[in-house]
Amino acid sequence: METQLPNVFPATIWGQIATVKIETVPENAEVTIGGRSCASPCEMKRMPPGTYDVSIKKGGYEPYSGTVTL
Repeated sequence: METQLPNVFPATIWGQIATVKIETVPENAEVTIGGRSCASPCEMKRMPPGTYDVSIKKGGYEPYSGTVTL
């Protein structure tokens, strides 16, 4: 990936890029991390290091909000 997209991240960051795997019970919750959303279970790829806001929503359940540091 680094050779295919060399200008996406600085060279010092490439070894730190993360994939976040998300699973919730029950499934199909709307998960938002750093402005990117998916329905669980899912993966968010190519996340650079940092601290991100997280929110999880599903009808009939209390919403969750917090942070995650990668």
